[in-house]
Amino acid sequence: SFWAGDTYHSWNGFLEAGTYKNYKIWGYEEVYNWLADVSGNDYFLWRTYIWLPACLFLFLTAARLELLHRNMLLSMILFGAMLSYTRGMLGHSMLLFGAVLLVDKKSNVATKVIGLALFCVSYFFHKSMYVNIAFALLAFYPLGKKSFVVSLIAFPFLTTVATMLIDGIVSGALDMSFGEGVGGVGDQTAAYASGEKMEVNIFGYIGRVISYIPQYLTLFYLANRVLYKGYFKGIKRERAFTYLFRLTYVAIYIASLFAFVETSDWIYRRFKYMAFFPLPFVLAKVWSLEPKSNSWVKWIILLQVFALFFSWFMKIRTWYEL
Repeated sequence: SFWAGDTYHSWNGFLEAGTYKNYKIWGYEEVYNWLADVSGNDYFLWRTYIWLPACLFLFLTAARLELLHRNMLLSMILFGAMLSYTRGMLGHSMLLFGAVLLVDKKSNVATKVIGLALFCVSYFFHKSMYVNIAFALLAFYPLGKKSFVVSLIAFPFLTTVATMLIDGIVSGALDMSFGEGVGGVGDQTAAYASGEKMEVNIFGYIGRVISYIPQYLTLFYLANRVLYKGYFKGIKRERAFTYLFRLTYVAIYIASLFAFVETSDWIYRRFKYMAFFPLPFVLAKVWSLEPKSNSWVKWIILLQVFALFFSWFMKIRTWYEL
């Protein structure tokens, strides 16, 4: 429903906090409760404190990579629009900028220290940040043609491991919460893992297919250009762009391992969400190296625009049914 999104249900938390003079919003990390206190319980000011620095980190990342052009704007509109609804945007964009500073060859020692600090501090800005930090660390491992093929072959076997992991969380045998200091009061990992899938009918699955086709098409398009055609070889900031591609692939790949579990699809969506931070930067760079008449570019744009319109159509339809 309209009120189910992170942007809106937290407003109710603010209203309740104003009533009881209590800024400890249930389930929120300590840093966001502190920001709520600083903002004087003003919900929109609180959102500004989150979104403004998050957008600044994304802008600084684009500036660092010299991507302040229309390709970056277009890729951010198409895929970056999925980032803005959550408070976790601040932590993820902070981690992204920190990682770019770390891997960029042109970074001096002081810049790398700043990057490392941002990389580590991002942990406290969302209860799921430890997952994205793990993705960012895995992305340091080289990804070539052979390892790409091996990862595809291993995919069905690793989905079994992912299913066993979810079973462990649901049964209580495996505790994935990290305490109130990071996750806030009321960590909901087990609830998310054991909840019922949102898509329970054919229309839900059709919606998923429409939404996911352009995302996976884009991933394999980037893999073709980066791994097989070597678009990033010898270019300026080759290491940074190659790293961001690996980060995109790692996040979507690991997220996809959880796409077939029988319980909640929250883990799948949450993990894949992390890929939408590096993806626009990689896509914008590849597009800047492509001929303007390339049909792949046109199809990705058309399919993603259609998917976005379809998604909003379904949301508006749901709102009017309430």
